[in-house]
Amino acid sequence: MRRPAVTAITVAVAVASTAAATGASAATRAKTHVMKGSYSVTALPDPTVEATDQTGSSCANINPEAVDLHALSLPAKGLLHVVLDGTDPTGQALDWDLYLLDAHGNEIGSSTGATSHEEIITPAKGKVTIKACNLAGAPTATVTYAFTYKK
Repeated sequence: MRRPAVTAITVAVAVASTAAATGASAATRAKTHVMKGSYSVTALPDPTVEATDQTGSSCANINPEAVDLHALSLPAKGLLHVVLDGTDPTGQALDWDLYLLDAHGNEIGSSTGATSHEEIITPAKGKVTIKACNLAGAPTATVTYAFTYKK
């Protein structure tokens, strides 16, 4: 008669231990966070890069007034999604380029299509800079970003 009682107690202890362990591991799992933002960019167009066929040169040979730099501090390692949309409603006639630079100024992402819509999705961490270059677009655009990370 003692054997069934001991078995029942052993099973109860094992179930309680498993539940406690599962709860502990769930509590230690990292939560997903999203940091979002947007801002308006105003930059004069400078078609020098397109006129000299130097596209994809990180806007190096462009009038500084045609470039906007926006610094971000990312709280952890994660995935950064940046979108630039110019004011051209068709998204076809006007040209902007978009770059993402690390803390040392190295390019870690770019979007250099021939439209006013540019988009970058890339892993990132620490201090980064969003670089928007107006090659032949309207003087204003909107940049939005979403950074997804676990902490």
